[in-house]
Amino acid sequence: MSMETLSDFLPREPKQERGRIKVAKILKAAEQLVVEHGPDGFSSPQVAEVAKVPVASVYQFFPTRHAILNALKKKHTEILVMRLAPVLGETDCTNWRHLIGKMVSVAVNYLNEDDVARAILLDRPTYPGSANSDANLLPSFSGTVNAFIPPDILERIA
Repeated sequence: MSMETLSDFLPREPKQERGRIKVAKILKAAEQLVVEHGPDGFSSPQVAEVAKVPVASVYQFFPTRHAILNALKKKHTEILVMRLAPVLGETDCTNWRHLIGKMVSVAVNYLNEDDVARAILLDRPTYPGSANSDANLLPSFSGTVNAFIPPDILERIA
């Protein structure tokens, strides 16, 4: 039995346009399967079948099913961060309770409207290897927050 390494849980970046197109098809198929069967209810061969790509193509970019889940988690976290950015960019950040309330409202609306995001970010928040994905996302999120919230408000929140 082989031992899995961290790289087994992380997606590989395509180098060519045709690879990017294939990865997009794979992720779209995985999202469909996550909605139908949940984060634990699909396999890489099922993703290949729905995406209409060879199984080898799925494994080329996603060595394990967990790599697919981590890619989806990253995608939907980035979308959520982009939706939060305008709220954080509002000039009136003097009332931190109001700001946090607006941020929660944006997050709840996104999770209510996107079945995949809800399943990936709430129903199954961690996967083997996802700590590394979180580590890559946290600096971008904290950078977004720090860029828009005045330091005195950040001090009061902390």
